[in-house]
Amino acid sequence: MRPHPERAGGGEVSQVVVLDAAGGIAEQIRWALKGENLSVERVADAAEASRELGGDASLLVMNPCVQPDMSFIPLEGLAREVGETPLMIVTGCAPVEEAARVLFPQARSVVRLPLSPMDLRDEILGAVVKRGGNGNGRSALNGLGGIVGCSSAMQEVYRGIQMAAASDTTVLLTGETGTGKELVAKTIHERSSRRRGPFVVVGCAELPETLIESELFGHAKGSFTGAGSDKIGLFEAAQGGTVLLDEMGDASPGLQARLLRIVEERKVRRVGEVRTRDLDVRLIAAAQESLPERVAAGSFRRDLFYRLQVLHIPLPPLRERSEDIPLLVQHSLAGGGKFTAARPRISPLAMEILRAHPWPGNVRELFSAVEAALIAQSNGHLTVPDLPKEVTAHWRENGGDQGEAVRIVAALREVNGNRAEAAKMLGVSRTTLWRLMTRLGISADEGIP
Repeated sequence: MRPHPERAGGGEVSQVVVLDAAGGIAEQIRWALKGENLSVERVADAAEASRELGGDASLLVMNPCVQPDMSFIPLEGLAREVGETPLMIVTGCAPVEEAARVLFPQARSVVRLPLSPMDLRDEILGAVVKRGGNGNGRSALNGLGGIVGCSSAMQEVYRGIQMAAASDTTVLLTGETGTGKELVAKTIHERSSRRRGPFVVVGCAELPETLIESELFGHAKGSFTGAGSDKIGLFEAAQGGTVLLDEMGDASPGLQARLLRIVEERKVRRVGEVRTRDLDVRLIAAAQESLPERVAAGSFRRDLFYRLQVLHIPLPPLRERSEDIPLLVQHSLAGGGKFTAARPRISPLAMEILRAHPWPGNVRELFSAVEAALIAQSNGHLTVPDLPKEVTAHWRENGGDQGEAVRIVAALREVNGNRAEAAKMLGVSRTTLWRLMTRLGISADEGIP
C-alpha cells in the first residue's frame, strides 16, 4: 500500500480507494474532491483494491457497472475483506444499482449517476463523516483550510499554496476585501513544516504609532511608565510558526521601516533592552491589489515591497470566477442546519441570480447573503423571495426584469403557483409553460420580492 501524504495537522490523510476498471468515475471523484484533504487512488480490480485497503483507508468507492463480465463474485470476496472500511457504490446502471443494494447491505450509500461534482463530493464526504474521520479521532474534512473552488483561477491559487507550503520563503497575498487572504495564509501555515507552531495575525492598520514597538517587539519591565513586567511581542509569540502581516498596504511609514528590518534581519529587540533576539518565523503579508500603485505613488516603501513579494499569490475576485459560485453556495448551505432541520435546497433560478451578482464584497458578502436567505426561508427550500432585496434588485435593474424568467415568476406569484392560471395570463399553453419553467429552472413557488 502506498504511504499516505501528510495531513495539514499532522498524521495521515484519509484515503478514497476507487474500484473502477475504466477510470472515468475515478476522474470524476478526483475533480469533485479538489480542495479536500483526501487522497484518491484508482484500482482496476478487486484484488488490487484488497491490497490497497491493507491500511486505514477511509472509504472504498466501487463502480460494479464497469467490472469485467459484470461478475460480482470477486466483489463479494472483497466486501468480506473490507471489514470496517466504509463502502459506497457509484453506478449509472439501474440493474446494478438494485443488485448492489442486495449484495452489499453494508454500503454507506448507493449513488446513481449522473451527479454534479458538488453532489458527488457531498456523498463521499458524508460517507467519511459517518465513519467519524480517519480512524484516529480527527475529521477528514479540513481540506485546503476550507477553501472552495475548482475554477482555473482557483487552480492557480492552489498551485501557489502548494509552492508556498513546500518552502519557507516570504509570501505576498494580494486581493480585494473578502477574497480570503487570511484563510489562504492559514492554509499555507497548516500545510507547511511550521504547522505545529503558532499562527499569529498582525493587523498593520490597527497598530497606533505609540504602541508599535511594544506590541510587535515586547518590552522590559520598567522600560516606560506602566511597564510593570516583561512582555513578549507578537513576533516572539510566533516563534517556530507563521506571522501574517495583514492589511500591509495600510501600514504607517514608521511601521514599514520597522518591518523592513524584521524581514531583512529576522531579529527583534524589546523596548528597554540592549540585546537582540533571533526570530524563527515565516512571514506572509496580505494587502489589497493596489499595493504596487502605492509603491509608485511613494506611500509604500519599494524596498519592503520587493522583500515581501518573493512569492506572490494573487487571489481572484468572485466576479472573475463565477463558475465557483454554485460550489460556494452549496458549501454555505451545508452549514445551514442551524436554520433548518434538514440541509436546505436552493431553486435553480435563485442560484442563477446569485451567480449573476457582481459581489463587490466577494466570498464574505456571498456567504452573508446566503445566511440571510436561510433565515428568511421557512420550508427548507430557498427561493428568489428569500434572497436579500439588494441582490434581486440588482438583477432586475440589469436586465433581469426583461426576461422570460421574471414574467413567468411574476405570473406564478400572482396566482399562487397555479400553472394553469399562469399559462392563461402569459398566453401560452400549460405544456409550453412547463417547458419554459424546466428550461429556466423555475419552480412553482418562485417569486420576485
